Amino acid sequence: MWASILGYAEPIVRQSTAESRLGEAETRRATQAFHRASGHGQMTKQVFVFSVLREMLPNFPTLVGDRLFATINIDGTGFLKYKEFIGFVALIKKGTSREQLKLVFRMVDSTETGYVSRKDMRIMLAWVKQANDVAAIASDESTWTPATLESKLFVKNEKLKLDTFRSRMAGLPCKQNALVMWIDALAEAMAFEEHLSLPNTPASISGASRIPLSTAPSAIESAGLRRGISLTPEQLKTFEQEFHQLRDKFNHEAIPKDVIRDAFSPIFPR
Repeated sequence: MWASILGYAEPIVRQSTAESRLGEAETRRATQAFHRASGHGQMTKQVFVFSVLREMLPNFPTLVGDRLFATINIDGTGFLKYKEFIGFVALIKKGTSREQLKLVFRMVDSTETGYVSRKDMRIMLAWVKQANDVAAIASDESTWTPATLESKLFVKNEKLKLDTFRSRMAGLPCKQNALVMWIDALAEAMAFEEHLSLPNTPASISGASRIPLSTAPSAIESAGLRRGISLTPEQLKTFEQEFHQLRDKFNHEAIPKDVIRDAFSPIFPR
């Protein structure tokens, strides 16, 4: 079991360690990004997956995002707190190979049994494999299917504990592995902009909900509006809900302007 004595998993990277690794400037940018996305000091899974992960990597697998959220949401409340978010950022951008493999292991071990089975691995590989059914590229440039990668990690029907999983992964003769490639891609895409007008210290989280949050220019353009608009936390929550409902309904394709107008007119009166 990887849960602590309190029943919660120990964080892979603690808040103090995360902030130290990221440095003052990067921590400030990440903190501001958390405030902008969460609004109330806690981030929902929907916001994390669609407004964080898929904003940085539009093709990021939704199911992987769901599992990632559940893994880093240590207390299982369904709301990501600042300490969990900053630990995640540092783990992706500055984490060691051992730490990142621990993250992957926890994601595969969704039931927190302390080991992963072939079935667990098969599910994860189905989510992260490339479109052409490639799960890894070997050192000799040959490609491995998910079944091949699975067979390299497991002996018959054994179940792997964390240390065995790490050693097997480290010993694979491949230069690309879909189980960890998404971490590198996310680390490269994870660049936060600094906004000096927003709170930039962890202590400001509790006050973030009282500060009007401005909609992003892209959202204003999509709504057919050209003037600067500030939203209250309640309006922002409604905006996010409508936005994600439209994305899901239209399967992330282009949304007709009249549909956008009807959806957001109560929030943006003329």
